[in-house]
Amino acid sequence: FHQAVAGAGFDLLFDEYRQLASIFDVAGRGEQMVTEQQAVIDSGLDAAQQIDGTPTVMWFYSTYGGTPYAAGPGGLPQHVSELIGVANIFDESSTKWPEVSWDEVAARKPDIIVLADLTRGEPGDTAQEKVELLRSDALTSQLPAVKNNRFVVIPGSYMDPGYSSAYAVPALAEGIVGLQ
Repeated sequence: FHQAVAGAGFDLLFDEYRQLASIFDVAGRGEQMVTEQQAVIDSGLDAAQQIDGTPTVMWFYSTYGGTPYAAGPGGLPQHVSELIGVANIFDESSTKWPEVSWDEVAARKPDIIVLADLTRGEPGDTAQEKVELLRSDALTSQLPAVKNNRFVVIPGSYMDPGYSSAYAVPALAEGIVGLQ
């Protein structure tokens, strides 16, 4: 379930909305949902027009035993990165959510760290806990993104396919524009 999915994107999600709406004989509501979600995405794409260059980002989802998990290719974060014109520093990984090392993060020097603000209650899940971890670690505390508070906080639910995932587009684009 962590493998990359070729062609993953909002069109697949919209197809699911339409199929479910058809099954429940509410096709009009399915189309309405697609239209609303597309408008959210479009607002993010409009904001993304203001992004200077192609900043590099690390999508920092969680840690387990001190090991970071970041977004790789084939998932929603990669698709959002491509839509708004930023480069995911782990886009060549073999899984959607690879276990990485702090050494790898430091070597790739992301311009911006996208923090998943998770609400599941595990240690280190909140964005604030992630910032504290990054600032207290000898290696990551030296990263320019950490030194310069170049963080974009996004609810964790925006990083997985679902109704709220369209909001990742404006959240990331507007967050990056706000850091420029």
